[in-house]
Amino acid sequence: DDPTADMAHGILLDYNARGGLITERDFDITGLSLTYTFVVAFIYDAIKKILELCPTGFYSYIDIGTAEIDIKQVSTTADFTVVRGRHINELNIDLTIEQVKNYLLLTGGDTGGGVNLYRDYIDAESGAFYGIRSLPKTDNRVTSTTTADAIGDTFIAESASEQQSTSLTVLDEHIDITLLTPGKTIGFKNFGNFIDDLVLQIVRREGNYNDGWATLT
Repeated sequence: DDPTADMAHGILLDYNARGGLITERDFDITGLSLTYTFVVAFIYDAIKKILELCPTGFYSYIDIGTAEIDIKQVSTTADFTVVRGRHINELNIDLTIEQVKNYLLLTGGDTGGGVNLYRDYIDAESGAFYGIRSLPKTDNRVTSTTTADAIGDTFIAESASEQQSTSLTVLDEHIDITLLTPGKTIGFKNFGNFIDDLVLQIVRREGNYNDGWATLT
């Protein structure tokens, strides 16, 4: 099954048939055909697992106002561009390697004859930079190497590099800050350095719209 078009779609249909309130809005298809069995799973845990199965860059977002959920792939191009000296009131960039993991040891379920599936994944370049930072992971419901590789490849792609957290305060004088919602991407202009090449995804928004500002993480 496709993790989004089939798995997530079917899980939400079952959830709503049982009285659930969150409905599907916009799911990007992954194009993958994977095998995974969900047994007695909370919806939140199921969505987290589905994101593990998706290619790198997929995210979920629940719109509390409409009680709808999206599962989409983050855009590689900027949905909005903010200009230094025009839109930005404050910008802070933090980089950390605290959560870097570049070697995953993945153990799955029984593939026959009492032998459990085992796969490992490594980012050699990250290992050369930061040293080997390993993580063991066990999921007995993974019995297919195709499914294991989907999980492992996505994990390494999203965990082997330093993590970047940016706090950005945007003024509403020249941009509609209500459109800057989680999931959208932001580009930068007129910094004259590496910041102009960044395309960052909004994961949190807060602010005082009456005073004309929004802080994005």
